[in-house]
Amino acid sequence: MRRRLISGAAVGAAVVAVCLLAPLLARQAVILAAALYASHEAVRLAAAAFGQTPAGRRPGAGHAPEGVFGLLVGGLPVLCVALPGLAPPASPAAVASGGLLLLALGGLALRLPRNRDGLAWLGAAAVTGAWIGFPTAALLRASAGDAGGPALLFLIATVLLSDAGAWVGGKLIGGPRLAPRLSPGKTWAGFASQILSGGAAAWLVASIVAGAPREVAGAPVPIFVLGALLAAAAAVGDLFESYWKRVAGQKDSGRLIPGHGGVLDRVDGLLFATVVFAAAEALAGRI
Repeated sequence: MRRRLISGAAVGAAVVAVCLLAPLLARQAVILAAALYASHEAVRLAAAAFGQTPAGRRPGAGHAPEGVFGLLVGGLPVLCVALPGLAPPASPAAVASGGLLLLALGGLALRLPRNRDGLAWLGAAAVTGAWIGFPTAALLRASAGDAGGPALLFLIATVLLSDAGAWVGGKLIGGPRLAPRLSPGKTWAGFASQILSGGAAAWLVASIVAGAPREVAGAPVPIFVLGALLAAAAAVGDLFESYWKRVAGQKDSGRLIPGHGGVLDRVDGLLFATVVFAAAEALAGRI
């Protein structure tokens, strides 16, 4: 527990520094680096899943593609989807991300085995591109501009504090399991606590951090409701990654962060919450 608290505090301090002190290019470089590492972990989970012989695959068929090509299987689709997020919202590049993803998958298909294992890897690459790439593009857009740092901190802090609320609520209250086949430790009480904590965290962060959103950019949605929606999306994102880990037979996506697992373990909820945040911004832009 001590190691978990120390590493969590270090990561939290780094997040605050990146959001509020780092220049834009450095901030977005960190986002892209984290996305690429998360895609690497997703590929490793897929390799573990494909290597399970009860699924009908040959022994050893699940080994991840090696070398630079192994990195491209997960990273290239993510980059193709995420990089257009650096462009202005109205730029044709932002609209072309789906086409770039298809081109990336087409290029990967030329190198993958021409059998069901190759097709499985192609599917894993496509899911990784959508799962990590689109939220990364949204994060790059959210982090741009003068208010980009505070907006990014608002989003991350709301998700992290809602996660903490879910853990506390689940431990103190217990009760029926939320999704026992995916994550036996999660309860409905913890889920309710996460939603309430997300609303309270959004209001608190918006009150403390200068430049953070204090309403949904003029939309008639209280900041508390936005925080609750972000927390609910984060809970779904956590369960989605739990599905991958269950299929792969792994407890964590990696060991990079002591006591916390891998990067994907830390951003699984953030990825889904980012999509909700981007939708709220888009809605506000039409009002």
